[in-house]
Amino acid sequence: SSVPLSRDLRVVAKPIMMELMRIAEENIYLTVLVENMVIAIDEVKSSHHLTLNPDVTYSYPIYACASGKIFLSALSEEKRSEVVSRLEYKKRAEATIVDGETLLQEVEKTKERGYATEIMEFSDDLNSVAAPIYDYRGQIVATISISGPAMRLTEERIADLVDSLTETASSISRRLGQGVEAGQEKKKTRNG
Repeated sequence: SSVPLSRDLRVVAKPIMMELMRIAEENIYLTVLVENMVIAIDEVKSSHHLTLNPDVTYSYPIYACASGKIFLSALSEEKRSEVVSRLEYKKRAEATIVDGETLLQEVEKTKERGYATEIMEFSDDLNSVAAPIYDYRGQIVATISISGPAMRLTEERIADLVDSLTETASSISRRLGQGVEAGQEKKKTRNG
């Protein structure tokens, strides 16, 4: 409840998240950044019998999840380097990134392609893919992610779902007013 925009964000995102879950058939998470932790503020569970998460609030270190890479990609290079150098890394799984240089390289890849993956970095049996959600100022305020067991949500399956995920993120962003501020500026320029 202390996360700004979170209620409106959840209201706007929920029906779109449900549609994405029908396509992906995996758990869908809506996350925000609080300090150096990524917090899931809403979810839509898949109908699979095998799911990984009980009914709890989820928080993830910024360096060990796909959404964290998205949030880091929104920072200036200078701020990003500063944040990454101050993190306390802990190996959570075999593939957890535990050094700043590797994390910065992953964040740069994320920035270039517009989405992030997490392949068994948070947990040895979990994969995720995340995309950014923008507000009316064009700033990243949240992410939407697809998460599931690595045996089912393989890298190939993730590749198949990227377009649906990024379209979902864009749809939520538009409903939050992405482009509205820039659009108003254009009108003022044309009219004035």
